[in-house]
Amino acid sequence: MKFLFALLFAAIPFCAHAQVTSNYLKGKELAEGHGMPIALVFTGSDWSERSQEVLEVLSSHHLSTEMVIVQVDFPELSRQEKGVLLQNHALKERYKIQHFPTVVLIDTAGNEISRLGFPIENVSDYGAHLKQIGRRYFLLQKRFEKAKEAKEKGELKLCYEEAKKLGAERLASTILDVGYKAVPELMFEKYCKVQGTKEGKVLKAALQNVDDDQIQSRLSLMEIHTGRTLRKVLSKESPD
Repeated sequence: MKFLFALLFAAIPFCAHAQVTSNYLKGKELAEGHGMPIALVFTGSDWSERSQEVLEVLSSHHLSTEMVIVQVDFPELSRQEKGVLLQNHALKERYKIQHFPTVVLIDTAGNEISRLGFPIENVSDYGAHLKQIGRRYFLLQKRFEKAKEAKEKGELKLCYEEAKKLGAERLASTILDVGYKAVPELMFEKYCKVQGTKEGKVLKAALQNVDDDQIQSRLSLMEIHTGRTLRKVLSKESPD
C-alpha cells in the first residue's frame, strides 16, 4: 500500500515545494483514494512574501501522510497553462477568496472544513495547527455518527458546536437537520436559519411549547430584535 501511495504521489505534477501539487483534480483523486482532506493554499507566489512563507511552513511539516496540499496560485509575472488558470479562478470564486495567502481545508466532496489566514496570532506552529484541525474534523465525523445512531441528544449538541467552531458549515447543517427535532437548542438554531418562512412558523410554535427558560428568553429577544428591525424598515419606506 505504501509503495502504491508513493507511485501515485510521484505521478502528480508538483510545485517547487515538496509535497505540494498545483493540479486540483489529481490531488482530489489522491485524497479520495486515501481518505484524506485537501488543503487548498491560495497564494500569490511572485508578489506575496507571506504566500512563500506559508508554503515553506507547510512543506516542512510532512503533511502528506494526513492531507493533500494543493497550491492555487495567482502570480502576476509568470504565465500559467490555460487549464490551471481556469481551475484556479473557479476555486477562488467557489470559496470566495479575498486575501492571500488563505488556506481552505476541505473534504473530498469539496465541503469546507475550516479556513485560515497566515500567520495566525498566538499560533506558533502553523503546520501542527492545521494537522490538529484535520484530526478534529475526522474525530467529529465519527462522534456524530455514533451520536446519531445512539440518539444522544447532548452529544449531538456538542457535535454541532464543534462543527461551528471549526467552520465546517456543511457538517454543522447536517447535524442540525438530524438533531433539531430532538434537541431544543438545535431547534432554535434551525429556527434562526428559516425564520420568516412556513417552516419557521412551525418551529416557532414548537419552541414556544418547550419548557426551557433559556430557550424562551432567546426566543423573546429574537422577537424584540425582529420587531425593531421591521419598524426601522417601515419608517424608511413611509413618506414624510
